[in-house]
Amino acid sequence: MFVQLTPHDEILSLTKLPLLFSTLTPSACMDLACQIAWQGVGHTKTNPLVGAVVVDKNHRFLGAAAHLQYGGPHAEVQLFTSIQEQGLAEHLEGATLYVTLEPCAHQGKTPPCAAYLLDFPLKKVVVGVVDPNPLVNGKGLQLLKENQILTEVPEEFTQKALSLLEFFFHYQSKKTPFVGLKAAFNLSGAIGLKDSSRLEITQARARTYGHWLRQHYQSILVGAGTVIADNPTLTVRHEHLPRKRTPLRLVLDPDGRALTHRALRETNLLNHEADKTMWVCSEDFYQSPTGNLLRKELIDLGAKTLALPYAQTGFDLPLFLQQLGAMGISSTLLEGGAKIWGSFLEQDLVQKCHLFIAPTLISTANAIHWSDHFTGLKKSIQLHNISITPLDENLLLEGTCTQEGKAACTI
Repeated sequence: MFVQLTPHDEILSLTKLPLLFSTLTPSACMDLACQIAWQGVGHTKTNPLVGAVVVDKNHRFLGAAAHLQYGGPHAEVQLFTSIQEQGLAEHLEGATLYVTLEPCAHQGKTPPCAAYLLDFPLKKVVVGVVDPNPLVNGKGLQLLKENQILTEVPEEFTQKALSLLEFFFHYQSKKTPFVGLKAAFNLSGAIGLKDSSRLEITQARARTYGHWLRQHYQSILVGAGTVIADNPTLTVRHEHLPRKRTPLRLVLDPDGRALTHRALRETNLLNHEADKTMWVCSEDFYQSPTGNLLRKELIDLGAKTLALPYAQTGFDLPLFLQQLGAMGISSTLLEGGAKIWGSFLEQDLVQKCHLFIAPTLISTANAIHWSDHFTGLKKSIQLHNISITPLDENLLLEGTCTQEGKAACTI
């Protein structure tokens, strides 16, 4: 299926809102609610991305808002606070609210939104998706109905809103991070060259999309080989993001190879926001004299450390994901290298692939292939819900990931 998607940089630039009192169709209202929800990307942690739009009794636009910050006001509160501040409250009589996710019905870090909405003379609330959280899950809609506010959950709007909620739904049901895999390769499957010469794969727009993914995911994961070869910073560098933030950067380094490769203060992950870095080593390494000393130095620099059991087959990755989930990490992006990708794919731990493909061919003799470490795969990996987006000279292929014979991991 070949699809030209709305470019992410257009979605993320400040949304141009309709003119006040301009007439909108129901579909346009939900489209706008979905679009504006992305303004919270990277800042809602385990909370969902949510957007809301309100129109008056004649379906004329009054305002739109999003949930922008974990622990901050939800989209509905942002929206109606703005309406009141602008002196537009009188136009809410008989109004309709469009919101991408069911208004919450429980006291969390903020009061319940469903109860908050009862203070306004709304006629109808149209919802994109019912909240799967057991504390909500229909209770918000029921409260509205009991107070004579009409509610609707149109199927066509549900499909529009689901893309906002992949991480949230997965974390709510599994209590482990949603795992994405990001890889770039050419038509030969090459990700690099053995002689260390540079292999150009992605162009500017594709690289920018890669930074958008870093903003979207709560954490980034790389292996020791990537740190040794590239000494990356793994920061978000995207010109259209007004609120960039550095995700938690995870390094899987069982025997401390990357820790001992260069001085800690010459490691970019540790001299740039070290507190946003977690170094994951084996229990044996951290208990050794060298490892124990390095662990203390990491902590002194402000970095986080994690010791995991390590066997001949590698880290216990399901246990690792469980521990990340317990820390409140709802999503992680595998940036490399091939051994990391292979390890997670072999254990069926990847929910989505983001694959950048360059239209070039090279001899395979000197190439490093992105599948070089997929030796443990027993069955083929099938992508579902596929989209393909042209980005300059690259193609971006995205799809949900499952092993053959298993149900696709869809929302």
